[in-house]
Amino acid sequence: MSQLLLLVTIVLMITIIGEKSLKAETTPESIRVCAEIVYQGYVGVRKIMKIDQKTESAVEQAHLNELVQEAQFFKLPGVISSPKFDGCCDRNFPSFRVTVATYNKRHTVVINTQNIIPPNRLVPLLDWLEDRAAPPGGALGRSTNERCPA
Repeated sequence: MSQLLLLVTIVLMITIIGEKSLKAETTPESIRVCAEIVYQGYVGVRKIMKIDQKTESAVEQAHLNELVQEAQFFKLPGVISSPKFDGCCDRNFPSFRVTVATYNKRHTVVINTQNIIPPNRLVPLLDWLEDRAAPPGGALGRSTNERCPA
C-alpha cells in the first residue's frame, strides 16, 4: 500500500512539473521570433522581423503562439529547400530564416520557397511574418548589417 501511495505521489509530481513546463513553453509572454526574409529576384532586398513580449500586444503574442503551435515549428527540419530553379530568373520567391525561442526551446528553420511549397501548416506563420516584416534600417530600406541571432 505504501509503495502504491509513493508511486501515485511520484506520478502526480511528474504531471505537475510537466504541466508547468508546458505552460512556460507555450505562454504568449515567453515566445520570441526573429525572421529574415530575402527576396531572390532583387539584389540586397531583405526584410527582418523581430518579435518579443515588448514589441507586440498580448493578443498578437497569443496569435503568434497559436501559429507556431499549428505549424508544429519545433518538429520541422532545420532546412526546407530544393535545388535551384533552372531558368533565367529567381521568380521573386522569398527565402525565410525563422528562429523561434521559448522558455526552454530554440529552433531555426531555413526555408527556400524558390522551387517548393512549404508545408500547409507552416504557410499561415510565414504569411503573418512576411506581412509584418520591414526592411533593415526602417521603412526607407537603408541597408544595415542587422541579422537574426544565429
